[in-house]
Amino acid sequence: METTGPLGLYPRSLREVRAFLAEDRTIRSDMKLAAPGSLTVLTLAIVRLGQFCHRGRGMVPRMLRPLWALADLLVLQLCFETRIAPDVLCAPGLHTQHRLQRVTIDRGVVIGPDVTLLGGSKLIHTAQGSPILGAGSFIGTRSAIVGPVRVGERAKVSMGTVVLADVPEDGIVRGMPATLVEPAS
Repeated sequence: METTGPLGLYPRSLREVRAFLAEDRTIRSDMKLAAPGSLTVLTLAIVRLGQFCHRGRGMVPRMLRPLWALADLLVLQLCFETRIAPDVLCAPGLHTQHRLQRVTIDRGVVIGPDVTLLGGSKLIHTAQGSPILGAGSFIGTRSAIVGPVRVGERAKVSMGTVVLADVPEDGIVRGMPATLVEPAS
C-alpha cells in the first residue's frame, strides 16, 4: 500500500493536513453536531497534525512539534486515554466513533482508506512487525490486532476479537484467537 490516491498516506504540508481532515468521514458527519462532534474533530486534527510534524520537512513541522506534543499529552493521552504514534500511516477517510477513546495505535501501523475504527481498539507493533489494515475494513470495539497481521479489504473484525493471523478480503473474524466466521465470497 504505497499511496492511496492524490493525498497518499500522510500529510506533507499544512494544506494537506486540511485536505486529510476534509476526507475523514467522521469529521464530515460530525461537523453538523454540537459539542460531542467537536471533540472527534479535535482528536483527529491532533492525529493529522502529529503525522505532519513527524514526517514533514522544513522549519514549520519542527516549530509545530512542541505544540503537537502538548496537545497529544493533554487531549489524547490524559483526556481520552488514547495512544497514537506519530509515524502511523493513515490514509484519508478514517471513520471513528467514541472520539477514539482508549485506542492504542503503535508505531509502523498502516491504515488504508475508509477504515472504521471503534473505541477501545488496539493495533499493536511487535518485534516481528506492525498490522496493516486494508481499505474499507471494520475494527470492532475492544479488538486487538497484534504483530505483522494484514487485515484484507472490506474485512470485519468483531467486538473483542484478538487477531494474530491474516484476515482475508471480505472475511469476518471473531473470538480469542480470531477464527474465520464467514469466508470471502
